[in-house]
Amino acid sequence: MFPKEGENSTSLDITSVKEDDFKVTEDLINGIRIKTFFPNDGIFVTRVLDSGTLTWDGVDDEECTSCVIYTRGGFACLLELTIKTETSVRFAYFEKKGGNEWKRISETSFSEKFDKMEESYLKRRPINLLSTRKDSSKESSLRGSQSEDETAATTEASAEEAESAGASSSHPPYLYNEKNTSATLDLANVDKYKTYVYDTTYNGLTLTSYRARDNVHFNKVVDGNIPIWEAQEGDKGILCEYYSEVGYFTLFLIRYKSGDSYYFKYYVKENDIWISIDKKAFYNRLNFLNF
Repeated sequence: MFPKEGENSTSLDITSVKEDDFKVTEDLINGIRIKTFFPNDGIFVTRVLDSGTLTWDGVDDEECTSCVIYTRGGFACLLELTIKTETSVRFAYFEKKGGNEWKRISETSFSEKFDKMEESYLKRRPINLLSTRKDSSKESSLRGSQSEDETAATTEASAEEAESAGASSSHPPYLYNEKNTSATLDLANVDKYKTYVYDTTYNGLTLTSYRARDNVHFNKVVDGNIPIWEAQEGDKGILCEYYSEVGYFTLFLIRYKSGDSYYFKYYVKENDIWISIDKKAFYNRLNFLNF
């Protein structure tokens, strides 16, 4: 395997990161700690390791363009890699077995395990402790009626919530949303009380991620007055990604849940209209943008 001209081939060790080679971000969302590694421009990642133990090894022209670790107490850690070649982009998923060992798993298994992480957090959160404008007398009354185990769960959930509220200065203070709140995601005017927003740049390509906050799901996505996606009965939008590069086309994808299954929809913006395209066409365009 050889890097492209002007690029440096390197390994990413998730426990010992070379600060000059990677941009690293950390957040806490729905009780899940999310740590993301993006190689800086000109860095060609051919291997991913954990304390020197090999997790992923690229073949031929494969490179890893992003690495995301998901962690929550009581659950096995999850790892998601974005793998790029000259002609395609795909994802690789792993579950930590113990120590420094990671096991490759399917996308379906990854989604199920990630979903259980989120569900365990939301189920443990007492509704009348979740507003930032709590009534202390109500809190005391509730705690007085709980068993020791319930009180411990309440304390941990509240602590996680408080940390989640301050996880990133770019996010507004946490406000509790009623369970299963549906929301419209407007890319031109994002409601950050219902949506987490993250931006990063890689090789001139800007990636913006939108994740629904606690107890929220997207039922519609628009770009100002331009419609993009609308949920059918039972659909719940979870995560959206927006890819753009000056002088080129703009791409968008949404990951949504319907019943117990997860699905994706893909779009490209042409002449100020968002057009639905298939997965292959989406990744062909994404590869053209050098992601």
